[in-house]
Amino acid sequence: MSAWPRYRHDETVTSTSYADRSVSPADAVALVRPGDRVFVGSACATPRTLVEALEQLDRPPEGVELVHFLTDRIGVGDPPSSNYRHRVFYVGRDVEALVESGLVEYVPVSLPDVPELIRNGRLPVDVALVQVAPPDSDGTSSLGISVDVTQAAALAARRVIAEVNPSMPRTRGDSRIPFDRIDRFVEVDTPVIEYLHEPADDVAEQIARYVARLIDDRSTLQVGLGRVPNQMLAHLTNRHDLAIHSDVITEPVADLVAAAGALRDARRAPAILIGHSLGGAAVLAAAADVPEARAVVTIAAPSDPAHVTGLFRDRLADIAQQGEVEVSLEGRRFRIRRAFLDDVAEQNLREKIARLHKALLIFHSPTDSRVGIENASRIFEAAKHPKSFVSLADADHLLSRASDASYVAKVIAAWAERYLDLPEPQPDMADADVIVSETRRGRFQQEVRVGHHRLLADEPAGVGGLDSGPSPYDLLLASLGACTSMTLRLYAERKSLPLDRVTVRLSHSKVHAADCESCETKDGMLDRIERAITLEGELDDVQRGRLLEIADKCPVHRTLSSEIEIKTREQRDRK
Repeated sequence: MSAWPRYRHDETVTSTSYADRSVSPADAVALVRPGDRVFVGSACATPRTLVEALEQLDRPPEGVELVHFLTDRIGVGDPPSSNYRHRVFYVGRDVEALVESGLVEYVPVSLPDVPELIRNGRLPVDVALVQVAPPDSDGTSSLGISVDVTQAAALAARRVIAEVNPSMPRTRGDSRIPFDRIDRFVEVDTPVIEYLHEPADDVAEQIARYVARLIDDRSTLQVGLGRVPNQMLAHLTNRHDLAIHSDVITEPVADLVAAAGALRDARRAPAILIGHSLGGAAVLAAAADVPEARAVVTIAAPSDPAHVTGLFRDRLADIAQQGEVEVSLEGRRFRIRRAFLDDVAEQNLREKIARLHKALLIFHSPTDSRVGIENASRIFEAAKHPKSFVSLADADHLLSRASDASYVAKVIAAWAERYLDLPEPQPDMADADVIVSETRRGRFQQEVRVGHHRLLADEPAGVGGLDSGPSPYDLLLASLGACTSMTLRLYAERKSLPLDRVTVRLSHSKVHAADCESCETKDGMLDRIERAITLEGELDDVQRGRLLEIADKCPVHRTLSSEIEIKTREQRDRK
């Protein structure tokens, strides 16, 4: 049974076979009747052959209105002209040329609203002119590179006329329509339309370099059309974990994605996908495209991505008109772009969740005032097992309290062990080097890597850090303390001493050299480390005294108190 819903065709159109429906362009557009509202497919999938045939009819039907988003070559002639009125959601170059004719009406509507307006009949479509790839064995055709609002129009229109083009690529995701929805089609074999830009000159190249410097790892990019965006992308191939959120995917974007694929091949694809709020909805929608992912985690996620638009409903018109507007959510300012709303409108999460086939962990607060707890219930009900739900009592939507965020992180770490193939630590895996790298979170946060071990180093909030890990001096003291305790344990075992437990407390300070009786230096300041050792067990005074002597023989103690040579060099291009 087909998974596609059945739609009512115009009862006057009775031909059903492939041969009967394959006609000339003129015969195809003869289905357009006076007063029809005709939707025209978008952008690089504009059905030029059908549009030209419609314009060249000897007796153009009266009262026909063409409805479209972004199109390519919508009129005929130079300068272009048209026999019909145009209702448009975007004024591109081809439409600009028709504005003076008085035939163009611009509709200031948010693009994500258009599919629903078409589906509910508030924007009725009589005929849809589209371009598709040849049908597949499942009886569907892909809309290829321009799905946007075209799919909604093709599924709702009373009559569908298509150009079937073998050059149109089949695209993944929800990009298809049933081939039996197409009443008449024209077989064309033309290259897919391209938008070409002049190569970047020296000025554009320099601007692109400056812009690229502002983009860190893990950034999300909205990329427009033009020389500067294209050139800027060429300088980002060494960034990691970039995300693309855009209404257009250009060739340089595809190149950048290919670079990310190469990174996946060279390193490792993500095994777990984690998203907060709308990011949670995003990972649910994207999980099917990451086959390596074994588990998905959502935090305060909406069950319907369109829910988030309700949080700034009063600004939707401004976003549609201006393209980008700043809104306030939970007291924090965010910039929302029209392309973001376009993406939201295209998602059908319930079906994606039902076909997830991955372990799912859902976090949600019963008191979340932005995304209600019922969203978690809907996600949980739609998902198949294994699935788990964790209630975040008293937490707010943004997990503003550090304790809430820490709790979520710890639960994820424990839960993920069951579903991820985590390698067992191997003694010979340890790298001889300690590698410290900036995370680019905050001013000071560092990732410390020692073999397969990972930890963070930071500075306290009082000096501008995030307080997300020990400070460098904390780590120094920790090294001395750990070495001291280990050394005492080895000695106690070798001498069979009744030492039950060792605790080492350390502190660091700067003191005047003149106050240090045992120091050779008497001028300026020097570093002092106070080390207090607690020895638990049935030890006599002689044993305790000997253990304190052994503490000074700890290797780290010896390193710190001996002459040290530190050599510094620049190391380039090591990943």
